[in-house]
Amino acid sequence: MQKSKLKKTELFDWDVLRYKAEALKALAHPTRLAILEILLNGERCVCELMDALNQEQATVSKHLQVLKSAGLLHSYKKGMKIYYSLCCSSVADMLYNISTSLKEIAAKRRCLLRKIK
Repeated sequence: MQKSKLKKTELFDWDVLRYKAEALKALAHPTRLAILEILLNGERCVCELMDALNQEQATVSKHLQVLKSAGLLHSYKKGMKIYYSLCCSSVADMLYNISTSLKEIAAKRRCLLRKIK
């Protein structure tokens, strides 16, 4: 039996791939990763994040907006403060999986480096 050929346009949902790329771009900055790591321990207001990151309010707010636009954060205002938290537990899982994957990759590379004479 002959396999039916898929049209290239049927292989991917480009809207979904663009959304995934935007979320990954949001993760592609050390400050934004630091924010997510801080928020693993629970919600924080912008002032707490500023202190933890030792960065100005404008800089922290810019990074928070990128993460929120990508759908990774939830926020609410209480009085004069805005509080941020991870949008869902799967963001924490994603951070864990990224770390685990990078550890595995690093271990494989170390093994290869040892073989080089």
